[in-house]
Amino acid sequence: MWKCEEEKRCKDVVWLVPVGKGVKMFEKNAAPLLHLAGIVVNIVKTEYEGQVKQLLTVLEKEHTDAIVVAGGDGTLLETVTGMMRKRNNQKFCQAVPVGVIPLGQQNRFATLLFGEDPNQVKFIMNASMAIIKSVIKPVDVLEIKAEDGKNTYAMSGLQLGVYNDAETRKTKYWYFGPLKSYWTYLRTAMKKWPPAVTLNVEYVPSSADLTIKKVVASSEKKQVKKWSLFNFLYKSKMPDLSYVEEYEIEDKDWIQEQMSTIELTVTSSTYQTDNLGASILDIGIGPALPEKSSVIKEGWSRAKHRRLKLGSQENNHLKAYKLKLSPEIEEGEELWYNVDGEAFEARPIEISIIKKQLQMFHPPESVISYI
Repeated sequence: MWKCEEEKRCKDVVWLVPVGKGVKMFEKNAAPLLHLAGIVVNIVKTEYEGQVKQLLTVLEKEHTDAIVVAGGDGTLLETVTGMMRKRNNQKFCQAVPVGVIPLGQQNRFATLLFGEDPNQVKFIMNASMAIIKSVIKPVDVLEIKAEDGKNTYAMSGLQLGVYNDAETRKTKYWYFGPLKSYWTYLRTAMKKWPPAVTLNVEYVPSSADLTIKKVVASSEKKQVKKWSLFNFLYKSKMPDLSYVEEYEIEDKDWIQEQMSTIELTVTSSTYQTDNLGASILDIGIGPALPEKSSVIKEGWSRAKHRRLKLGSQENNHLKAYKLKLSPEIEEGEELWYNVDGEAFEARPIEISIIKKQLQMFHPPESVISYI
């Protein structure tokens, strides 16, 4: 919990750190800075998938000042999903800010926040300083609705297709050592060609003239505490959390298409640099009949240079408010979504953006542009 002047005003900060190398990295590079700032660091070590979601079911905003995810994109995905699945999640998400300390193999969202830095120690220290300086800004959340009602909430985006499948398979070729990524794409070119996926797609284009309606979320208003770690004093503000804004969408607004592509990506407005004044999905669509050499070249490029954005510059793009996605999967085949670095079985889903739903610690000058 934070060290503060009035004991009765001290509450808990939950530090989520996956068991493994991350604990040592956190204790060596992040914890000393936090201790110097007067912050008491009580680590909650996560040992298995789903543990974070279970923990969040019992957390209440009255007893939680902040949640700090010291891990990778997968731990952040689980944390955000757990927060959004809570009853009265809007009040909890607005009252409890989230911090990110990059300790995973994939730190895509942390890279968005703090910029890409090959020096991991400096990367971790910059993230720790953002928490110490306590600059909090709202961010959008990508909502992925499934037919079984178990929705997932992401910060970065979704990807499926040949490049995602190749990255999933490359661990099978461990005996190639550092060349396993290159062999994976050569092996891909030897298989069934083209490696395209058939998708039934429905979307509401960004050009649609939609009306925004206010939906009642809560009948009560409560203070959300905003605080500074330097003086340990809370500053209060009174946001109106009694409603959320949603688009009124009619059947005529939807466009239906069937497409064949080797790659499809869906990213949230966190990745968008053009100020469109609304929460818009960016949908990247790869070619249907690429040359084998172009796929191998692109795959090798991705293996050599880690990219901040999903997809390729050559992909076509369309903007949409909402997207319904239903892949056609042949019998005996498997297809997987990659959501913030985590694999999910490809099933019919609906994707949209919840604007400024989550409060996050930022550096004073963030590289993210918000709509």
